[in-house]
Amino acid sequence: FKSGIIDPWFNLFIFLGNYFFIVYLIKEERKTKFIIYSAVFIGLGTLTKGPVALLVFLLTGFVYLVLHRFKMRITFTDICLYILTFVFVGGFWFILQLLNGNYDILYDFVEYQISLFNSQVAGHKGFFGYHFVVLLVGVFPASLLALKAFRKHKEEEPSKDLLKQWMMILFFVVLILFSIVETKIVHYSSLAYFPLTFLAAYS
Repeated sequence: FKSGIIDPWFNLFIFLGNYFFIVYLIKEERKTKFIIYSAVFIGLGTLTKGPVALLVFLLTGFVYLVLHRFKMRITFTDICLYILTFVFVGGFWFILQLLNGNYDILYDFVEYQISLFNSQVAGHKGFFGYHFVVLLVGVFPASLLALKAFRKHKEEEPSKDLLKQWMMILFFVVLILFSIVETKIVHYSSLAYFPLTFLAAYS
């Protein structure tokens, strides 16, 4: 947070968005507020640095759905509530730009986000396994301690098992997504620090 770059806030918002969604899935009752919290934080992440916040959340959720054969305890009402909350929070800046007629700013923003994915921005390039090395060395010794957590082990408590599984999915989503992205900068994969250190503590 003291580095001056915006990514620590961006990462924290995405992590909290994922965390409160996990809590929503775990809770049996009075859980609607957690879906709102999740949407608010993913919205704040989008406001902070763009739609990658939503992309990471949706990819993580999609992988979870695939692993669970598209079974998830979520109501249609809560899905609508999530979308409305996210659109309001995450789209607030975009709405203001539209109301002020700043269409060029929105166009430039979207164009820049696309360029981050398919081109090497500002000369930041590297090989495909760049972030594997960054996480292995940069988060040592947590990176080695976390390896044990990747072994198949069924938790006695379903809530702990769900949390562990979601953290593993989040880790691989971030790692693979930013390995695919052409621009290679050390802090791009820094969101993986959260699930990686969790898994290290878990193991």
